[in-house]
Amino acid sequence: MYKVYLKQAWALMGQNRFFTAVYIIGTGLAISMVMAIAVVYHIRTANIAPEVSRDRMGYVLNVSYEFNGGKGFETPEKVAVTTNAAIMPYEVGDIFIQAPGSDESPKVQLMGCDDAFWQVYRFSFLDGKPFASAEFLSGMPRVVLDRSLARRLLGRTEVAGQTVLINDIEYTISGVVEDISAVASDVCAEAWVPYTSMASIMDTALEEREGSVGLLLANCLLRDASDLPALSAELEKGAALLVRRPVIVAVVRAGDVYRLGRRPLPLPASPGAEPLGPERLEDARPGV
Repeated sequence: MYKVYLKQAWALMGQNRFFTAVYIIGTGLAISMVMAIAVVYHIRTANIAPEVSRDRMGYVLNVSYEFNGGKGFETPEKVAVTTNAAIMPYEVGDIFIQAPGSDESPKVQLMGCDDAFWQVYRFSFLDGKPFASAEFLSGMPRVVLDRSLARRLLGRTEVAGQTVLINDIEYTISGVVEDISAVASDVCAEAWVPYTSMASIMDTALEEREGSVGLLLANCLLRDASDLPALSAELEKGAALLVRRPVIVAVVRAGDVYRLGRRPLPLPASPGAEPLGPERLEDARPGV
């Protein structure tokens, strides 16, 4: 009986070749689109190196020096502070890098970070190692390059210890890592330097004193994804302790929020604070 059905279907397909082709192509395209969307969703939300802990990451927008009396966060396992990629081009401007003695000076995507950044995110080093905590605290000019940029500038990847010029400032290469895909938006760059070596950020910090450094983000690695409410409560408590001037708490997003499109989770402002605009938290690197 099934053979009869198949023969009838085949005969109908032969009689209506145009509509048969439309149905088959349309069905194939629909299935392909669904598969493509599923793959893209998986790549953007799954734990993929170097963002190996996406499911338990929380993000605090805008960082300052003083939070909770300088004690720092207690809920997260680790906190990495990085520059805000969305604001960097407007506040810092274009970044150019050059090998000594070379006429080529390509524009690069630069990210400032602290030493904890290399512990929160997992990079594959081809040569050298990340800059150390002492180098970060001292604001030493150190840089980690990706493989493509190292080869473009110096022709190879074994370049640890050599120097390059970043906006005419000499930086020593600490290490070289594998290229980072753009889908890893939290860490995507071609070069990483201690943000303490970036004059634009440190000048802003010195000018604002106990104010915020809007170029910085705190990337909080939670011990468990369920710790997000505890982190939110800690941020609210810390904001309430800053009574010298109105403080507004930042938005935080973690693994479950990330998977839903990075919708921010708003937190209440400190008691008596006047709403001054978009919600934000002010936290500090020394206390992190």
